[in-house]
Amino acid sequence: MTCPSGLNDAYITDAMSDYPPGYIPFFTENNLSNAIGKATEEDDNLTPCIIELDLSQILKMNIFADIQNSLAAGDGHYLALGAAEIDDAELHKTILLQSPLPIQCIKSVLFESAKIKNEKQKFFEDDCGVYKDKLFSVGTSKLFKQSNRDDGQRSIPSNESSNETVCLPDNKPDYNKIFSLGGMLGLMFYQTKNGRDSVTYFNQVCDSVSGGYCEDRKTDLLNSFVHDLTDQKDYYDLLYTNILKLLSNNRGDVGEVRQEIIGYLDSINTSPELKEFAGLVSDGLKNIDGRHEKYRSPEDVFSRMDKHFKAEKQKQIIMTLGMYFFRDNTETMLKFYHSCFNQTNYVLFAMFFGVGSKYIGLPKQIKKMKGLNAYLSNRMAEHHHSTANASELTFKKVTSPKFVFKDFIKEKTNGESDKFIANFAQCYGLEPKSFQTWEVKHKGFACDAKSQLIFTEKPTLIAKIDMDEIEQQIIVSTTNNEKDLFNYNEVVSRYERLVK
Repeated sequence: MTCPSGLNDAYITDAMSDYPPGYIPFFTENNLSNAIGKATEEDDNLTPCIIELDLSQILKMNIFADIQNSLAAGDGHYLALGAAEIDDAELHKTILLQSPLPIQCIKSVLFESAKIKNEKQKFFEDDCGVYKDKLFSVGTSKLFKQSNRDDGQRSIPSNESSNETVCLPDNKPDYNKIFSLGGMLGLMFYQTKNGRDSVTYFNQVCDSVSGGYCEDRKTDLLNSFVHDLTDQKDYYDLLYTNILKLLSNNRGDVGEVRQEIIGYLDSINTSPELKEFAGLVSDGLKNIDGRHEKYRSPEDVFSRMDKHFKAEKQKQIIMTLGMYFFRDNTETMLKFYHSCFNQTNYVLFAMFFGVGSKYIGLPKQIKKMKGLNAYLSNRMAEHHHSTANASELTFKKVTSPKFVFKDFIKEKTNGESDKFIANFAQCYGLEPKSFQTWEVKHKGFACDAKSQLIFTEKPTLIAKIDMDEIEQQIIVSTTNNEKDLFNYNEVVSRYERLVK
């Protein structure tokens, strides 16, 4: 949930327009008339809905009660309260919460009729999948057709007289960055299908959105966008950070963004070494973008990059930019395979394209991944509030979706996932004989005349997976221009069905 500035041109006037920017107003049941009327003020054909707030999801947060129906920021008519103190509908008829809020704070979305509810639910789930059962409901007619308006005003009662009224603190979310973070994490989660390193990178970045850092030196570039490291000493980190900011802030088409990237590279004059590198990269990107006579196929260019650049960070940057200039949309990037790419490359590609596409531009199949929306929403909101005021706001933890390489495929099992591994291998054309073996643990056995083993006690069968081998096979199988995107939900369904 965001305030109007998070919606840009898509925002249509509603009750939020009467309140200070950066805040989302909520009203008690007997104080909804004005808000419902405002929802269709611009267009009678609009459909009003009511979002029911779940305060239990907020652990630490200053909530501001509008005690005198204050409509202007900074007039000192707000009472700062904790979520547990919002317990009297007669006292707190209107409250303001700092934007953005994660979708876990939505208890339900209420519509006036079952017909409207079903239409809107289908529209939402077709684009974003199922969030939780009974998120969409039908509200009572009383909620939508209140005849008596309550102005929300009150004076401070004696039991709160010791609480000073306050002016609202400034809250200016960087929505470009917040939405870019959602796109980045969404694509990074998709790439966790590739293996354990990808899972580690994803978890590190998710942890880092509320203050931490990715510790692995191979992933220095992952810190670049998550944290606004303006004092970076490494010129290559700074170059990458600036390009990611350009990507996040730009609302033009891909062609315009590419030209801005080239312009930025041509302007670099920080050091002779960086200027030379930037010039080399710029020339190469111009050849790709203009399809000059020096143009080569993506496969050939990436092979040459891999051989020419020895410094890992330089190689990561130029390969990532090369991918952005060769592939004009997210889905074609996700399907591009090259033998010189490792899991770090695929993660950086996901990060770069996700920053540009933002959450709203993710492929539907990714937005529909089971459990992903709730988790991304939590991380996006937590990032803003932790960087803005870490000591005063946090939400309840949301568990990340299950990982293929961690939760479903493990190095050793007692055989309970054998059916799933066999089914998974068949579905994706893998060769189990090259990555799966079994180990028998026993306390003694004998061999009869028919060469049959006879155990004195029941043996234990341990399934062992060569993780490096299965990871490489799944990357080759699922990164393919001729195939659909990896169907995470189908894999989850198969696992739940086959592993009891």
